[in-house]
Amino acid sequence: MPACKGTGSIPNLQNQSIRHGSYLVTGREQRMTCIIERYYSRKQILQGIWETLIVVQ
Repeated sequence: MPACKGTGSIPNLQNQSIRHGSYLVTGREQRMTCIIERYYSRKQILQGIWETLIVVQ
């Protein structure tokens, strides 16, 4: 699984806890955060394209 933007590569994600803001995040929660980040970045890209299309017209 590729590491998310900003997290770097984390070996042994399952048995390693990482500090994420003020929360202690387990591997599974970190993966969810990655999925959410990926979703929102994709959404922002699509929104940017959409706004560009509106401006062009």
